[in-house]
Amino acid sequence: MLEQHRETEPAGRATPPQPSDESLITSKQLRELLGACSEMHIWRLLNGEKNQALAFPKPIKVNERNYWRLGAVPQWIREREAESQLPAKATRQSRTQSRALKITAKRPSRAP
Repeated sequence: MLEQHRETEPAGRATPPQPSDESLITSKQLRELLGACSEMHIWRLLNGEKNQALAFPKPIKVNERNYWRLGAVPQWIREREAESQLPAKATRQSRTQSRALKITAKRPSRAP
């Protein structure tokens, strides 16, 4: 009878921990996660006027470098996917409302 051989980890070698949603990822890892997009595309998602309604997750600055929470990116993708499933009229209306709220928030209040 043949014995089945299982590959096991050598003694004393720990398996690397699985990343959690709270893990931070670099810009390079973010671009790979989004399908090998460019740094310019990420910049446009964050700073472009027409992309503000997309509400791309803002980076966390650590020593002048940008990091993103791993869980925030798939959540953002799911939200965009759900939004794309809405009827076109509802999507336009929600974006218009979002823009109106941002414009209202930016206006300084006038004192009487």
